[in-house]
Amino acid sequence: MSACLEQLHAPVPPGDGDRLPFADRVMEPRVPSFYRKTARTHRKHHVPHTWRTRADPFALVWPEVEAALYERSYMTAKEVLVGLMGQYPSLYGERHLRTLQRRVRAWRDEQAALETAEVASLTQTGSGKETG
Repeated sequence: MSACLEQLHAPVPPGDGDRLPFADRVMEPRVPSFYRKTARTHRKHHVPHTWRTRADPFALVWPEVEAALYERSYMTAKEVLVGLMGQYPSLYGERHLRTLQRRVRAWRDEQAALETAEVASLTQTGSGKETG
C-alpha cells in the first residue's frame, strides 16, 4: 500500500508535466454493476396499449359529462366528478378521478383538433378570395 502511495506522490519527471503518474493505465469509466445486470441487449417491438382491462366507468354518463363540458368548458374533472357523485353516489367515488381526468383531457384535445381543422379549412377557402 505504501508503494502505491509513494508512486502516486512521486515527483513528475521534467518534460512530462502533462502526464499523470497513472496515465499509462487508461481506465474506462466504471459502470455500476446493477446497470450491467439490467441492461437489455435486445428489445422487443413495442406494441401500443390500446385494449381496456375493465369496463369504462363513464360509458353510461359520458353524454351528460360532455354536455356539461360544452356548457362550461372551464370545468375541471374534479368538479364534474363531484356532480356525478351527487347524482350517482353508489357508482362514482374519488377513485374515479384520474380516469375522468384522462377522459376530459382526451375530449379537450379532440375538441381543439376539430377547432384547428375548422379554422384551417376556413382560412384555406378564404385565402382565394380577394378583399376589396
